[in-house]
Amino acid sequence: METVLKSARQRHDSLAKQFNELRAGSMGMGQKLADLSASVDELLEKHVELEMQDSESRLYSRASKMVDLGADVDELMQECDLPKAEAELLLNLRKRQAANQQR
Repeated sequence: METVLKSARQRHDSLAKQFNELRAGSMGMGQKLADLSASVDELLEKHVELEMQDSESRLYSRASKMVDLGADVDELMQECDLPKAEAELLLNLRKRQAANQQR
């Protein structure tokens, strides 16, 4: 009977040790998953920012091409949704660039 009891205690100790190792491992994995989730959230936020910047740059590229083709302030405001001040600024900049290239 003592042998059976001793064997049961050893088995219990072994299982308790394995359980503690599994628990520690799962806690570590939980932390790694939380870190990965935070990284994914950060990457998604940066992706959205880049998409917004890209669409803005495309808008200004389009407006710049329109100026090269002879568009006026009103056309830039209407077609590219630019405020009047930005449309005027873009027109003036492109005119200056053209004048500098002719020199």
